[in-house]
Amino acid sequence: MVVEAVKKRLESVEVSSGFDLTRALEELEGLKSKLDDDKVAREVMAPALLLVQAEKLGSDEKMHEAALSYLGAVLWGEVGGDGYVSAAEKEVSLASGKDSIALLWATALAAYGVKPRVRSDGKGFEVRIVNDGAVRLAQLYVLFGPPMLEEEGFIDHKLVDAVELGSKVSVQIEERSWRRIKGGAAVDLYISVDARGKFSMYQGKFTLYLREYEVRMRLDSANRKEAELGARLLKLAGVETKVKVKMVNDRNVWYIDVATDKLAEGS
Repeated sequence: MVVEAVKKRLESVEVSSGFDLTRALEELEGLKSKLDDDKVAREVMAPALLLVQAEKLGSDEKMHEAALSYLGAVLWGEVGGDGYVSAAEKEVSLASGKDSIALLWATALAAYGVKPRVRSDGKGFEVRIVNDGAVRLAQLYVLFGPPMLEEEGFIDHKLVDAVELGSKVSVQIEERSWRRIKGGAAVDLYISVDARGKFSMYQGKFTLYLREYEVRMRLDSANRKEAELGARLLKLAGVETKVKVKMVNDRNVWYIDVATDKLAEGS
């Protein structure tokens, strides 16, 4: 099934003149008999599962957030290893020592709406994604990939570039949600990253409280991942925050609560 899916997606992959497509397909056919080798299995399984996942979702459906979060997590491992991110060149690339694995990665990414190029660099093989496709992958890398933790003395340069490349956020107020509250007013707003093509829009719904002496923004959720995604969106908008947890009616509720000073820093 994986090999057939690869062949079906080839029209969405740009193959450079130095890449032997026939040999790569033959090698890919032979990998199914080598999966008892741990090293081969580790290289094959992540892109193969991504490709199968895309096939199961169907070509006309928008990708489910769970599927995209898995893609973002896998990209974290692959880009964080031998991969490359450049905000200046609007490029994301993955590297492999095998042409069959590079081809598998290229077709897997093509299944998620980007147009990759696969090529040989003389020493190994590279899958290169540029422009809008690179922006989309950078957004996934930032939203669902490595923790955005600021540790003293440590800078993840790939994550820094991914944030710069993929941090196109927008804020939209839901006009009909204005309401009076004790001591002021409140309104719902959405902070979102718009990933075009097959990717859906990632957004967090916050409530903005306007009182006489302060402005607060808050998100409450019974879903920890939703709260963590909201925190990432705020960070991309320039507002530093952390997710906290509290007990409500004997269950955990994760929340973000940001006040005037922090909001001003990100304005």
